[in-house]
Amino acid sequence: MWILFTAFSLVFTVAHIGHRASKGKGSALLLVLSLLFVIFNLLSIYIQIAEWIRYQDWSALEDVVPTTQPILYLYVLCVVLINLFLYHGNKGYKAYK
Repeated sequence: MWILFTAFSLVFTVAHIGHRASKGKGSALLLVLSLLFVIFNLLSIYIQIAEWIRYQDWSALEDVVPTTQPILYLYVLCVVLINLFLYHGNKGYKAYK
C-alpha cells in the first residue's frame, strides 16, 4: 500500500510542478493531494511497523527499518520542500481569501 501512496504523492508533486510552470492558477488542490498522500504513506508505514511489533517479528524490524528510515526522511523532506517552494513562489494561494 505504501508503494501506491508514494507513487501518487510523487505524481501529484510532479503535476503541481508542471501546473505551476505553465503559470496555471488554482493548483492548491494538487498541493493538498500531494501532501495528503505523503501523510497516507507515513501512516501506512507506521501501521506496517506496528503489526511487525504486534507479531514480534523482530528480524523484519531489524532488516527494514534501518534501511528505509533515511530514504523515508529524504522523500518526505523533498516533497514537502518542493510544495512549500511552489506555494511561496506564488506568494500564497488566494483561493480562500
